[in-house]
Amino acid sequence: MELLTQQDRIKRLEAQRDLEAMEAEYHAYTEEELKWNTEMENGREPITQPKGELPKQHTNATCMKLPQATFISPSIATKQEMETNEISLAQVLKETLATTRLPAPEPFVFKGDPLQFIEWSNCFKALIEPSCTDPAHRLYYLKKYIDGEALSVLEGTFYRSDEEAYTQAWEALNKRYGHSFMIQRAFRGKLSNWPRIGPKESLKLR
Repeated sequence: MELLTQQDRIKRLEAQRDLEAMEAEYHAYTEEELKWNTEMENGREPITQPKGELPKQHTNATCMKLPQATFISPSIATKQEMETNEISLAQVLKETLATTRLPAPEPFVFKGDPLQFIEWSNCFKALIEPSCTDPAHRLYYLKKYIDGEALSVLEGTFYRSDEEAYTQAWEALNKRYGHSFMIQRAFRGKLSNWPRIGPKESLKLR
């Protein structure tokens, strides 16, 4: 899709370049015609061309002799912009290929440790929710990445497949594992059960 978008943009730039060239040619033609009419009004005899030929100022040769800024500068700017777009397109393709070679990210399985709940919930909402708009699919993945005690908290939730069931499931998980008191108690329990460190065990202390 990015490649097609870049191609369409390049086509639009080419069309714009052609349009600018046509406009410049039209302005040059208008200036020459005004000059020709002015000479007619001043009594000067304009240069005539053989019958069947266009006036000299109407030919492409005269347009090619117009000031350089009229034609060359827009072309150079357009060419530089196209080169920049090609470099950007190549960079996008390179990044896309590199991304497809990486393993697909996914949340880890949450088993009821309050110390891991915040990290797991952030991973789930970042990796799963944006790609799934259907609440039934979200509930499926929620059940897939929950196990153990945390799965028992949601008993009865997976018999439904609506948005309310998904919302209630997260409310139950936040109440059980995401509450600040539950997280503080888990930290205190971890400190209380910490193994004893002797005076010469610097590695364990670190």
